[in-house]
Amino acid sequence: MGVVKIGPWGGEGGRDWDIPTTPLRLEAITVCSSPAAVDAISFRYWDEQGKKHNVGPWGGNGGDPYVIRLEPSEFLKEVSGTFAYMGTQPTDAVTSLTFVTNRRKHGPFGDADGTPFSVPVVHGGGSIVALFGRGWDYIDAIGVYVRACTPHPGVPEAKAKPRKRNRKKYKNVRMARPECSVKPSGG
Repeated sequence: MGVVKIGPWGGEGGRDWDIPTTPLRLEAITVCSSPAAVDAISFRYWDEQGKKHNVGPWGGNGGDPYVIRLEPSEFLKEVSGTFAYMGTQPTDAVTSLTFVTNRRKHGPFGDADGTPFSVPVVHGGGSIVALFGRGWDYIDAIGVYVRACTPHPGVPEAKAKPRKRNRKKYKNVRMARPECSVKPSGG
């Protein structure tokens, strides 16, 4: 199963930023935000070859940092936020971001006024595995990479290994592959 690139949402300003390899699993995100906007973002992910990548920070130098560390069985299932015109920029910028995992919600970071956007991964199985976008003094635009319709790494999918005494009960048991879909919304 592949990875789908969705977005970005926000303005047209800033410099493009993206990741160098196909992502497999998101491990951590650092968001730097001020009361008015999302200033910068960085994150760590694993690629399909098993190599860890630290990317960013992308955006400006301001804001207070907040680190989101994903547990081995935790995955990002939604990114949402807002974007709006900022008087210090020629175009819109991302004014807020919220990250929702299968266990917790982080945010909103920044100011939630503006045009809303949301990228939920529904019906389990898929997850948001990396980010991309544009930025300069702030995060001008943000998009996501979704690994769709595959069980999240760290969630067992292989044949169950029953104890010897229960071999008949668990013979050929497999975890089901859940269905999933991605439904982006917003501006």
